[in-house]
Amino acid sequence: MDRQQFDRVLGFVREHFPNGFRRTAKHTSVPRIRFEAIAVGVALALRINPDLSPGNVTPWLESDEFMKHTRSDASNSKPKVVNRIHFVRDNLLGRAVEYHANTKAVEESANADAPQESSTQAILLFDPEA
Repeated sequence: MDRQQFDRVLGFVREHFPNGFRRTAKHTSVPRIRFEAIAVGVALALRINPDLSPGNVTPWLESDEFMKHTRSDASNSKPKVVNRIHFVRDNLLGRAVEYHANTKAVEESANADAPQESSTQAILLFDPEA
């Protein structure tokens, strides 16, 4: 992204995003993941439609889906980075979000090594007679 594109993205965010890159007006900082998703998503949307004039962005910016993509523990795996950027781009363009092809596999593997607690383990861990 060159300086002209960057300035255009910042102007677009200033004009169309009520809190800029911040989550709410009360927040004083912007997590890198949120900035990345909004900045790159806006840049890609403007490349597709330079005359873009989106409707109200607040509903999807405050959605659980966007929070899932931009929370502080969000992974930096390629599918997750692509998904958060595409979430912004596609919502600005008013179309269905195009998720990365490996999204399901990455999400399933995220907890694959977590111990699975069975009912037997739960009984062994808690003995009401002890």
